[in-house]
Amino acid sequence: MINGYKIAAVCTARIHEKYVYNFLRSFNKVLTENGWRVFVYTVDSDLFYNTRSDKGEAAVFGLIDYSMTDALLLFPNNIHSDTVIEDIAVKCEQNGVRLLMIDRKREGAINIMFDYHGGFKQTVRHVLEVHGIRKIHLIAGVKGMDISETRTDAVRELAEEFGIPFGDEDISYGDFWSVPTEKACEKLIMENRLPDALICANDMTAITACSVLRKHGINVPEDIIVTGFDGIEESKYTYPKITTAGCDFGKLGEAAAEAVMDKDAGGRDIYVMPDPIISESCGCLKTSVVDASEIVTDYQNAFNRYLNEERKLARIGSKLQVCGDLDELEDKLRDTVFYDMTCVLKKEVTDPTFDPLVINTPTLFGKDMVVLFEADESYKDKPREMALSSVIPRLDEIFERKVPLIFISLHFIDIPLGYACFYFNNAVIQDYNKIGQTSRTISAAIGGYRNMRYQYRLREWIEEIYKYDELTGLFTRNSFRREYDKLVESGTEEMTMVLCDLNGLKIINDNYSHSEGDNAIKKVAEALKAACPGGICSKHGGDELVAAIPEKRDQNEIRESVNKYLDDYNKVSGKPYKVSASIGICCSENGNLDFSALFAKADELMYEEKVKSKMLRE
Repeated sequence: MINGYKIAAVCTARIHEKYVYNFLRSFNKVLTENGWRVFVYTVDSDLFYNTRSDKGEAAVFGLIDYSMTDALLLFPNNIHSDTVIEDIAVKCEQNGVRLLMIDRKREGAINIMFDYHGGFKQTVRHVLEVHGIRKIHLIAGVKGMDISETRTDAVRELAEEFGIPFGDEDISYGDFWSVPTEKACEKLIMENRLPDALICANDMTAITACSVLRKHGINVPEDIIVTGFDGIEESKYTYPKITTAGCDFGKLGEAAAEAVMDKDAGGRDIYVMPDPIISESCGCLKTSVVDASEIVTDYQNAFNRYLNEERKLARIGSKLQVCGDLDELEDKLRDTVFYDMTCVLKKEVTDPTFDPLVINTPTLFGKDMVVLFEADESYKDKPREMALSSVIPRLDEIFERKVPLIFISLHFIDIPLGYACFYFNNAVIQDYNKIGQTSRTISAAIGGYRNMRYQYRLREWIEEIYKYDELTGLFTRNSFRREYDKLVESGTEEMTMVLCDLNGLKIINDNYSHSEGDNAIKKVAEALKAACPGGICSKHGGDELVAAIPEKRDQNEIRESVNKYLDDYNKVSGKPYKVSASIGICCSENGNLDFSALFAKADELMYEEKVKSKMLRE
């Protein structure tokens, strides 16, 4: 229960399929009128191939909070991953959540199914009783598949009831689709074994059979009766229209809603009988004219809408990847193509220090989220943080709409980024079509956005590593030159260049170790940095240090500062050697800030002092 409402969760795939849409519409209507609210968790693929992307999509089921879910309805025939199905079912059992299975049986669950056996029998019985047919042939589905064998058994039972011969030779297998069905029909025609009625396991098989027969000049229903099953949309627009039985998912949804609310929580089987649709392919109805232009126009309009939104999404998606922050992302998403929806991201997605190819939360989504986009409210300059348990902002307000909340994962390959929640007012099937379309665009865009920000962070980190010398903490040679150019570009008109070279480094290394040589270099670096406030300093070579100050400085003052720092150190160091340095200092003249010229001059002066220092030591 959430905010006083009982919650029924639905787990399915491919929500854009019309039968799922019809189911949810009636399921939600019954429940919301009785004080429930519906959460739908969906994936755009059917998870059959178990790819890394499939795992990213399946992360949406990790959003289910079983402690707040009162009943869960599972479409196992849509989700072709036994691992996912079993995980959801087991968690329901562990958390005491009522489990309902659609079109598949599970012990202990409430199993809601069409009575395929009885429904198929109705259609075949019509052919035998009303039309008096006694010679039949069955084009079955997949041999050995339960849903196919159920229909085969129905025909066998009726054949026995009516005393009609029906053996294995009277069965062909069309595997529920067109190519094998076409081969089976061609074989019957070639062998001159056409019956008086061709009983087909589904409507697609029946439509294909009619097409093959027509190609051979065999008329339906005048020469042969053909029946189908399922009541798919296409059966209404073929010639002739197919006599079939409709599996009304609206009715199934109503039955499921009643089972959810039933106080009897025990496991049981609930069957919904398909509705007979008696039409032209058995000869009961005269041929009627179908307004094909209306059908084509509807499909064309839907397709054009899809293309227009696809183009717009592509443009927006590319812009999202180069955004600088969430406010800019929200601006790009505020478009008419995004409506009745909210996007929520894992908090870590907004942090460029996290590796985008690793899940950094203990669970798929963690606990801390941020609101990326909300169709009816801007979050610019507002707190975006929210807890995962809050589901979406303004949840109570959305609940008042009495619409299902449809969740789909936002993911980059197999890494969950967050989720999108859709809550369409007066939804039409085209709205459900755009759920996968929209989530794919946003997923790719946010994945790209996150990767780019992480790459920028890595580049900054790498630059930081190579920006400073590890021993002295001063700029490296290359980074010093970049910093020097920045000083020049900033508009400074004068420059003081200082070079320091440690005296007697070889002697210190040879007699006291290289670590002591490193210590001496560090002390000269410290002395130089202390003597050049406001400037930049670099370790320019092995024992050569350089500083640039963007103004004219007193050369003697700099020299005395370096020497005093080193003298003070030597007095207290206790080292068996003295640290000293040769120094060359020069100032720019006539506004000439050329680095090479200033460096050469300072180097020349430093070398002269080094020679004098060496002569004094000798």
